[in-house]
Amino acid sequence: MTEENELRLFKIEDLWAGYIDATSHRFDWGKGYTETWDFIGVAECEECGEAVAGVRGEDHHRYLEDDTDCEGYLYCEGPVMNYYYPVDVKRVGGAEEAGKKIVDLPLCVVEFLEDGYPTDDYALALTGGGTDLSWEICEAYTRLGYLPPLKFARVPNYGELSRRTVYVSNALLKSIKVQRARLDRDEEYIMDLARDARLK
Repeated sequence: MTEENELRLFKIEDLWAGYIDATSHRFDWGKGYTETWDFIGVAECEECGEAVAGVRGEDHHRYLEDDTDCEGYLYCEGPVMNYYYPVDVKRVGGAEEAGKKIVDLPLCVVEFLEDGYPTDDYALALTGGGTDLSWEICEAYTRLGYLPPLKFARVPNYGELSRRTVYVSNALLKSIKVQRARLDRDEEYIMDLARDARLK
């Protein structure tokens, strides 16, 4: 987590719980590109560090933004693992801003299309693999304003303590507390139903 992104973090108490039940969905990114899906290509310029949108494959910063002469190299290839994780990007100002929020994580924002037209339906997708990326998935949700999904609560123990791991761990604890409160309400509801049934 870069220092700049740390300054943009939501407070734990301000994270919304809309995705704590979210799970991974299988999807073949090898089919339907620009017809059923597209990705928001955002990359961090290797020279100036700016998060630049509109990246497809390899490019140079100055070719994508008219107001810069930066010769920095950019690279973004989109999703590489056949899963996605649903998310809403409105909390941070839309898909491009969401892509900038997670630019240093191995994920990108994907938009689903219908016959090539936007549907306002978004998700996160992994741009890397080969290891357990639960920490990164959880962190991406928090950067977009949401408590992380409980599906990824069993994050790997790397034995490190950093601002990132403390923040994400606290967000996961909040997810667990919210889910526990929901289950307690559900239990109370079912017990009331059973009690009413016995009275009849």
